[in-house]
Amino acid sequence: MLNIIILIIIGSFIGAGGQILLKIGLKELGDISLEINTLFITLFKILTNKFVLLGLLLSAFAAIFWILSLSKINLSIGYIIGSGLFYFFVITLSIIFLKEKINFMQFIGVCITFLGVATLAKS
Repeated sequence: MLNIIILIIIGSFIGAGGQILLKIGLKELGDISLEINTLFITLFKILTNKFVLLGLLLSAFAAIFWILSLSKINLSIGYIIGSGLFYFFVITLSIIFLKEKINFMQFIGVCITFLGVATLAKS
């Protein structure tokens, strides 16, 4: 069971890192227009941004870890652990790399989520 939890932790962390890189890439691109006459140019800019590409690559690696984990754990438990850890890592990495701020209630929510994940992982 410990090996499965480690796979989920690594996958969640890598997936969160992918989301951070996607956000950095999109911030670098600025305002994105989805108007039909500029759609292909916009998609080209998005898909050729190095941060977006690396973010997508990390997300693909995270999916591989998730597939490996899911083959060995019940979805009802694995999904809760994985998504809880994913939320925790996204918030933590957003604070560190994107300089996002969270308020006290958001912090309490993160702590409750983390306690729930830890409880499920222990069971």
